[in-house]
Amino acid sequence: MRAQGGVSLFDFPKGFDLEEYEAELLTSSIGEALPFKRQWGRSVWLRINTDIVAGNIKSGREIRACWKSQKSTKRIMAEIEGAHLGDIPVSAISDAFEIGEGDACWSRRSLRPELPETCAK
Repeated sequence: MRAQGGVSLFDFPKGFDLEEYEAELLTSSIGEALPFKRQWGRSVWLRINTDIVAGNIKSGREIRACWKSQKSTKRIMAEIEGAHLGDIPVSAISDAFEIGEGDACWSRRSLRPELPETCAK
């Protein structure tokens, strides 16, 4: 999606089972990004308020259909990888989380300096 001016968004439904997903969709590249890309050693994940940017979002199903119609060989995270076309306004970011090598849990990063950072499992 970056080539089309987009930003990948991921939608993990409640009760998402990573092992089941990987068994069902063998061509998915989910293991390369979750919880962080190993070559980077650390990732920051942002929670986006999709109500604010709804008009610019393509769902995971839409992205998969596009991928199939273009006969793309690029690896995607089918069904859960959607996209936002264009810039995401800062006002749409509701939370930030960080995780990396050696971390026991996801660290919630405050978007406002007056709020404490927390560790979320």
